[in-house]
Amino acid sequence: MGKPFEKVHVRVLGSFENAAKIPGWLKANGGKYHRSFNSQITHLIVTEEVYLQNGAEVEKAKKSGKIKIVSFDWLEDSLLSHSKRPKPEKAFLWSTLLRESAGATTKKPIKDPFANKVTKNTPGRRKGKAAAKDQIFMDPVTGETWDAELVRQNAPPKPRSKLRVGIFQSYSTPATYSTYVKYSQVGKSYVDVLAPQKRDKAPAIKAFKEFFHAQTGKQWDDRADGQMPAPKVDKQGNRLSGHEGWYVYEDKSSIFSNWMKSYQPPTSAVEGLTGSTEVAGL
Repeated sequence: MGKPFEKVHVRVLGSFENAAKIPGWLKANGGKYHRSFNSQITHLIVTEEVYLQNGAEVEKAKKSGKIKIVSFDWLEDSLLSHSKRPKPEKAFLWSTLLRESAGATTKKPIKDPFANKVTKNTPGRRKGKAAAKDQIFMDPVTGETWDAELVRQNAPPKPRSKLRVGIFQSYSTPATYSTYVKYSQVGKSYVDVLAPQKRDKAPAIKAFKEFFHAQTGKQWDDRADGQMPAPKVDKQGNRLSGHEGWYVYEDKSSIFSNWMKSYQPPTSAVEGLTGSTEVAGL
């Protein structure tokens, strides 16, 4: 029996459950696994997130016009088939998958809840047809606002990517709670639901905390402890580069207060004030 993957050269980007097994699978079927981008690569297997970030390697693959940028399903389905031969890539190309996904969501798009963000207990909220249906949830006991912006620096010259995750409370009685996330980068953005509306706020809080931890490497309750998480690694334990690593939480509410705490007046001004005090005491 021949080697069905003899002409297949694969490079993998992103985190996959069985990533450690991919090199062995390819070798057993005649294929080649590459740990860096080069001209031999025929297939770039990436996660949706990596594809949307359009990093340097994804961009090079697109410009080549020859490299197929596919989902992990292409490799898995090919190896699980009776012949174990590479399947036609068209149905597994990320360009195809996202186009089909966009077509499906066109019928019922997810509205961006952050566009009309209103924080709970904010006075003078809008009423009538233009009123926001939901508000950012604020804990009535702690005053904590469940709204977080996460950022990650991409490889130059790409702009940094952002994630916005928030819990929304409806104005209706009884209130319902839901959790949304918004991914954005210059020129593109999309919204997804992490927890659908329910009267019990626990599922929304659970989804928020789990997403925050998965993206930042830190627990939500420890977000302001000043400690950096351990570097993010792939399934083989290799440290990921910055544009594939952890997102960083930006607490805008504390930026000014932190600046005030660290502020020191200019030396010349201090000396001038000291001199004036001495003269006044003579």
